Amino acid sequence: MKKIIVFILFAFIYFTSCGNTSNNDNKEQESPETNIPNNNDSNEKETITVGGYVYDYPFLYHLPNGDIGGFDYDMLNEIARISDLKLEFVQKDFIDLIPGLLDKQVDIISAGISITEERKKLFNFSKKYYSSGQTLMVNKDNTDIKTIEDLKGKNIGVISGTISDDLVSAIEGVNVVGFDSTGSVLLSLKVEKIDGAVLDESTIINYLKLDDTFKSIPGVTFPKTDYGYGIRKEDTKLLEKINYGLDVIMTNGFYDQLIKKYF
Repeated sequence: MKKIIVFILFAFIYFTSCGNTSNNDNKEQESPETNIPNNNDSNEKETITVGGYVYDYPFLYHLPNGDIGGFDYDMLNEIARISDLKLEFVQKDFIDLIPGLLDKQVDIISAGISITEERKKLFNFSKKYYSSGQTLMVNKDNTDIKTIEDLKGKNIGVISGTISDDLVSAIEGVNVVGFDSTGSVLLSLKVEKIDGAVLDESTIINYLKLDDTFKSIPGVTFPKTDYGYGIRKEDTKLLEKINYGLDVIMTNGFYDQLIKKYF
């Protein structure tokens, strides 16, 4: 009972909605200093709206004070500093990110979004900034699932609209259960409403450090995919600025510092 209470409190802090917006004035997580010259001749910074799935540690998540933090948050703010952009973060469920981008509700979408050929038909991706696989997690006492074949007839939780959703839905005989947030998936797994959860492997690695009542299943593997930031096809100048910033932080040590910090 104590473990369930602790887990629920943790999930509440990091995965429930604590506010709809944040901006790059947040100093809760300071970025390492860089000495990159401004590549924009304009004296006024352009305000860019970032649609973020803010439930997915370590990419984007709520800090205990309700502000937004995480790997993507730090990355994008440093890219904005380099490319002379001003960011405003807007919280959205993952399944609403792509429609929100196409409807011009936001200018960039960020959520550990896998680069796929199907998605590239709808919008442009930045250069890749991370690669990750998907992993199956179950309760520690589960002995029924050891291979992908064992998933048939099982209820497997995913975040709706993600690459995990696509991969699990492609497995014949699996009952896919979609959720809006990682916290909801894990709580449902905890109370055994589902048999397992397929999520980004980085997310699962972090949860296994926090809760020993879960375990991953090495016999169930999925191919790695590259992650990128989504930008509308017509916004070519914005894409150039994001890619420029990515090129800089990949070579000046900033990216390596973030990898050590979050992974």
